[in-house]
Amino acid sequence: MIDHGAAEAHFDARHAARDDPWGLASRWYEIRKRRILLAALPDEALGHVLEIGSSVGITTQDLAARAESVLALDVSGEAVRRARARLQGLSNVRVEQADATLGLPGGDYDLVVLSEVGYYLSPSELGAVLDDVEASLSSRGCSRRATGGTTRATSCSRETPCTRPSRPGRA
Repeated sequence: MIDHGAAEAHFDARHAARDDPWGLASRWYEIRKRRILLAALPDEALGHVLEIGSSVGITTQDLAARAESVLALDVSGEAVRRARARLQGLSNVRVEQADATLGLPGGDYDLVVLSEVGYYLSPSELGAVLDDVEASLSSRGCSRRATGGTTRATSCSRETPCTRPSRPGRA
């Protein structure tokens, strides 16, 4: 189980020490990985997006260019402060401090981006977050999850709606 106060302190310290603690804007590997992520998305227009672990908002900025709205979350208050400064002119972006292991904000999202977060969580925490992600998806949203050596994948787009079993309490 994660100590939520310790997680916030750890990531605040990382963000306080460097403007871009993972080199998202400067390291070739990180730039390439972000480009691959953006190219792999099923539609040019992304609809409503939830980004978990947004750090300083570099990927958020790219998502915002294609999305109707983006809600970017990070556990670090320092990261949130920097992301808000970076994204202040984007009216379709909201940046909030939140710990995804404590639950996700309500909403129906067409896309949820969870990048570079999973390995900071225990297997049970990651499973719970992924369950919350799946529950937060709109009827157009799809999840891709690898569990136990198998991948359950659903391919969809606005033109080819996602077909998933209905969830209790959701249409």
